[in-house]
Amino acid sequence: MKIRWFGHSAFSIEDEIKIITDPYISGSYNGAVGYDPIDETADIVIASHKHDDHYGLKEVKGDPKILEKEGEYKIFDAKIELLKSFHDQKRGNLRGDNLISIITFDDGIRVVHFGDQGCMPDQYIINKVKNANVVMIPIGGTFTVDYREAKKIIEKITPNIIIPMHYKTEKLGFNIDTVNNFLTLFDNVEKAGDLLERNNFEDDTNKLVILDYTR
Repeated sequence: MKIRWFGHSAFSIEDEIKIITDPYISGSYNGAVGYDPIDETADIVIASHKHDDHYGLKEVKGDPKILEKEGEYKIFDAKIELLKSFHDQKRGNLRGDNLISIITFDDGIRVVHFGDQGCMPDQYIINKVKNANVVMIPIGGTFTVDYREAKKIIEKITPNIIIPMHYKTEKLGFNIDTVNNFLTLFDNVEKAGDLLERNNFEDDTNKLVILDYTR
C-alpha cells in the first residue's frame, strides 16, 4: 500500500486501486487553500462534505467513481463504508454533517479517513474503526477537533499508524494550529517524506507518521 498526502485532507491511497480522499479546490477561500492543483487520476474519489477545501471533484482527472453519501459500497478491490458524523461539537448544527470513511482492501488493510471531524465520534463509530491499520485525522482545531481532542479519539482506536491532516502549513492560510503540538503527544514518530509505503503493520503500534505534502 502507498499513501501520499497532497495537502490539507487530500490523500492518494493505492493498493491495487487508487483512491483520492477530500480533494480541495486549489485557490479556494480567496487563495487560503494554496496547495497546487491535484491533477491526478483515480479509480474512486471520496468526499466527506461539500466545503470547497474538501469537494474539488473536478480537480481529479479521469472518470472516477464518486462517493459522497452515507452507506456501504463494494467497488473493485475495496469495501468502503461512509459513516455519518458531525463537523462541530453541536451535532452538525454549526457546520453540518461529516462523513468518516472506512476503506477495507481485499488484502485486509483497513484505512480510516476522518474528514472534518468536529467532535468525539459516537461509540458505534469508535467500535467500527478500532484497531485500524491507518487513521488520518484532523488536528488543527477551530473547524475540526484540535490536537488534544484528536489524541483522545486515537486513544480509543489504538491504530497501527496515525497520519495528521487539516493543519496549518505555509501553503494554508487558515488560522488553525500547526502539527507541532500534536507531535509532542507521541514518542513513536516517523517522518516518512512524501510517501508512506507498507506491506504489513506488524512493527507499527500507535506510530505517528508525518508526511510532506506533495502539492
